[in-house]
Amino acid sequence: MTQRCLAVSNDSLRTQYQHGLNTDTWRVQLNYQSQLTPRTFAQIIEDAGASRLKVAPGQNKWKDQHSLLARSMFSLRPDLLLHVEGSHDIFMDRQSGFQNDIRTQFMRMGFTLNRGNFNAPMMVGIKQDKRMQQSDTGVTYTMSLQIPRIQFQEYMHRIHCMLDGDNLDHRKNHTRMIQYQVHRRFYQETADTLNLRYRILRRDYYISPAGDMESREDHTQSAENRLTYQIDSRTQVYLLGRAAMHRLKIDLLTGPSQGLKRERKDLELFGSIHFRWQRDWMEGDFHFKHLSEDQKYKLAEILPSSPYSGSNLLKTPDNQSGISSYSLKTQFPLGLTDTLLLVTHFQKLQYDTPDEENFDDRDELRWHIDLTHQHRISPTITLETQISSHLMHLVYIYGEKSADNNWTRIFRLKPEISWQPSSKIRWKQSVSVLANYVDYDFDSKLAGVRSFLYRKFQLEDSVFIGLSGRTAALISYRLELDENGKLIWNEWLEQKISDRQSHTFTLRMNYMPYAGWHIRPGYTFFIRTGYQYISQPEGSQQKKKHLDFHSHGPLLIWHYHGKRLQLNFSAHTIRTKTLMVKRQIYTQLDFEMRWIF
Repeated sequence: MTQRCLAVSNDSLRTQYQHGLNTDTWRVQLNYQSQLTPRTFAQIIEDAGASRLKVAPGQNKWKDQHSLLARSMFSLRPDLLLHVEGSHDIFMDRQSGFQNDIRTQFMRMGFTLNRGNFNAPMMVGIKQDKRMQQSDTGVTYTMSLQIPRIQFQEYMHRIHCMLDGDNLDHRKNHTRMIQYQVHRRFYQETADTLNLRYRILRRDYYISPAGDMESREDHTQSAENRLTYQIDSRTQVYLLGRAAMHRLKIDLLTGPSQGLKRERKDLELFGSIHFRWQRDWMEGDFHFKHLSEDQKYKLAEILPSSPYSGSNLLKTPDNQSGISSYSLKTQFPLGLTDTLLLVTHFQKLQYDTPDEENFDDRDELRWHIDLTHQHRISPTITLETQISSHLMHLVYIYGEKSADNNWTRIFRLKPEISWQPSSKIRWKQSVSVLANYVDYDFDSKLAGVRSFLYRKFQLEDSVFIGLSGRTAALISYRLELDENGKLIWNEWLEQKISDRQSHTFTLRMNYMPYAGWHIRPGYTFFIRTGYQYISQPEGSQQKKKHLDFHSHGPLLIWHYHGKRLQLNFSAHTIRTKTLMVKRQIYTQLDFEMRWIF
């Protein structure tokens, strides 16, 4: 048997168990392959899982899935392989509330002709599929042709054709696809690639236990060209252009109202220019992208009421949209101890609909700026300061929806200092202040105030201490203060609605008694309190406590990574207390084993 046939992953067995708040999950995965004879190879792949959802005491909802694939390959000659494979899949879901019971089995055989310049696998067999209380049996087939390399003068050509499908009693499923690529490298770091793709996909499916069926057809054609150009030794430009047409059609195959139920046609045009440069005093990236889409819909007067029907998707009107974006990332070294990093991004969205009764036409403008300054105070102390701003302006074109025109302004300041006098001691502290203002253009003409603000202060502190070559400790603390309020923009006043305060403290140890062993015990504390501010008729505000949550508990993480055996275990017990419930205990478990044969 050729070496290409044996290019598979190692044999392994993986098991996992997870226990959450009201869920339990089990999973087993097996991958086993064996060289039975010098010319015969066999493989078994199994993936089985089950999950239990506890909805009430003594009431459980289950979801089970099982997938088994067995295949064997026999080398008739160095370039010809004989394949035999079978599959069995089960999926049962009682958690979603729908009838999601599926059973599928198939058995097929075929061959693969593998020459130096092409690869052609072909298989045919029998398939049985049962879902929605309906059973189908028929022929299943798959075939493809891959020509990875055709050299013609200075151009490299690649071709991939694929055809597969299921011809069942009542349903027809198939996929037709062809891809073509031509590539040429002119000289170092300068090349051009053209990709062409055409695909037709059809899927028939049941939408009711009575046997009502729909058919979904998906046609896609696309062309893409990529050009990489080396301007000089330190400057590159990348050009990308793509055009794609997509047509989706859903037909009802049975019943008195059979026929076309929904159709969507998309035309997509995309282009981008990317510059990358590097100089002694600066390096950076500039990226411009533009995407335009044209979507047209066609809906039948009467649509199926089944939740499984593809015709029940959101009824979107015909529309044209365009998104243009500019981004710039530059880095400036300011001497030996300072670095300045600037990231800017601008995006404009234009959305239009030809329907005169639809008033969703709008423009969205977004600006984002990040300015980061890094300063090395000493060989062991580093200070980093980041200033960020994000602005978004939403403007509806028609007056019927102009009341929703608004500005979003987000500002953030975050200084961070780190100290590392040695490899065994590391201390880091950061402080951040964030303010989010959302103001509507016509608040004063409407009843009430819709504009609001959100502010947050956060302090983080962490210390890493290496106690010995095998033991280390990590201590961290985080303080969060945040509030919500109504914003009277013209007067720059806030009417507070609520505020919250959070404290998180974590202590963790890391112990490595032997090579491959990691034992990490720890303990966490969390406290969150909050108050609401209720406006009174006379204009004052009443402060009322509405949140008082306390939790704490131990945590244990254990890892063992050997050459063939890997074990991962984590357990976390949490004791909680709220305003309404004095005490509750929750336990989370996660155990995973992987054995490489």
